[in-house]
Amino acid sequence: RKEHLRVVLKENFYELKAREIENLITCDVLKSVLTKKNQEKTDAINRNLTGKKNIYSCKIGKFLDEVLETPGKYSSESGTVKDKVNFCKDVLSKINDFDMLSDEAKQLTKKIYDFIDVNSK
Repeated sequence: RKEHLRVVLKENFYELKAREIENLITCDVLKSVLTKKNQEKTDAINRNLTGKKNIYSCKIGKFLDEVLETPGKYSSESGTVKDKVNFCKDVLSKINDFDMLSDEAKQLTKKIYDFIDVNSK
């Protein structure tokens, strides 16, 4: 499927290096989101996220449950985030500057912006 899309979309095809788009969130933003919603778990959040550079390959819901040391709070049965819409809103409320995005999120954002710019003329 990906190969077909590469051929059809050419330079407009973009394959994430991460497992899901949520995995592009920086650990600093995650710390902020999790701390706001789980103040009683601040020590666990800091202990489990400090020093992490990226979370590209993990199942993000399961990872968040491990960070918080509370199984099932964030993860669905598949390991992804079970309430993606509210999780997204929480993350977006913390991102107020382009520099708060991960490198790959910046790259993808620029690619989408350029696509819209070229195709809106």
